[in-house]
Amino acid sequence: MVVIATPELTCFRIQKEHDFIVLSSDGIFDKLSNKEAIQCCWNSTRDDLQENVHKQSSLAVEYVLKNALLRRTMDNVTVVLIAFANFKH
Repeated sequence: MVVIATPELTCFRIQKEHDFIVLSSDGIFDKLSNKEAIQCCWNSTRDDLQENVHKQSSLAVEYVLKNALLRRTMDNVTVVLIAFANFKH
């Protein structure tokens, strides 16, 4: 097993149409693609729309974590979701 200390970085300007940003450890992205992680977040809004963005964000993180664990990730799993006000819409 090889451990590297070089993170994958992306720079971009946050636009009005952005709904959220997902930051995760490699234990998540070893099992989920970027698109799949984003889809987990959207599925959380479809399956159980919460009354506020904080609860919806928590549910979205739970969906991402559970999906990686269901795919038997063996690495550390950390997810941070930065949600903007329009995430729950």
